[in-house]
Amino acid sequence: MTSHLSLFYVRKEYFEWNNITEDEVIDWWDLWRKQNTYIVLQREVEIKETGIDGTEFTDYKVITEAIKCAKRGNDVYFFRVRNRLNQLLQICKGNYQLIWKDEDGYYTQFLYLTLTYDTKRCSVREAWEQIGKEWNRFLSYLKKKFGVISVIRTWESFENGYPHIHAIIYFFETAFRVIKYKRKKFTEWRLYDKNLKLEINRGWHSFIDIQAIENTKRLQYIFKYILKELKNNREQQKQKRTLAMMWLFRKQSFSISNDFITELASYTHSNLSDSERLDLNMHNSNWEFVGIFTAEELGIKDTNKFT
Repeated sequence: MTSHLSLFYVRKEYFEWNNITEDEVIDWWDLWRKQNTYIVLQREVEIKETGIDGTEFTDYKVITEAIKCAKRGNDVYFFRVRNRLNQLLQICKGNYQLIWKDEDGYYTQFLYLTLTYDTKRCSVREAWEQIGKEWNRFLSYLKKKFGVISVIRTWESFENGYPHIHAIIYFFETAFRVIKYKRKKFTEWRLYDKNLKLEINRGWHSFIDIQAIENTKRLQYIFKYILKELKNNREQQKQKRTLAMMWLFRKQSFSISNDFITELASYTHSNLSDSERLDLNMHNSNWEFVGIFTAEELGIKDTNKFT
């Protein structure tokens, strides 16, 4: 029988026994991700049959379904993530402007924040364990200062293992004056008032990079790691580290406020279409859970199919 790689034992090795490093966690995650596993379900269905004498009778047949499991970083995982963000990606393709001109300058209600983590504060382990609560406190701080907000957030791991946060925040009640800076290879929008930048940074213990988002096309930057849209080996290695650390610390890869997409659509006057979803709930049927098995155990050769 094929052995199943398990997060349970990797966490024990890391947290309780201190037998493995963060780099070794990446190797274990990669092995776990590549091991294709399936949920096996069965149900009994009625079949109408006709006998030799022409008499109809009811027979029963057992149907078995093997459904490929979504694992952080595998093809099912990215399929589901993309479907969940489908409406948002539709808006991004429209390339709508998010900065407008007023009499005294340019303004926006969308800010793109990157919250870093000072390595002098604590260990990598403590940083990942604390960052969720620290992020929630920061959001509470912003709400007190600027009113109602809507957020999309994702984690990312630095090469040293420490986490940082990418977030796009829509401020319902506050418009920020911004100014364009021309760099050698690109332009970027920043807050006009430096004191305002300091005020935002007071809510976080480490450095925050704050940018304004010129248009919806730029929104796609935050998705490149969670959508696997990576162009070079260095980015791919960073993605592996990020996914492995989120796996180890059981972090949700991204979060999005319930009203973020609808507010963005309203802001840009976009029309939303229903996004397709992979429905594995099998409604109105009496499926019974049989177990979780590897592709090898089930004799499945084509692992590109989800069912």
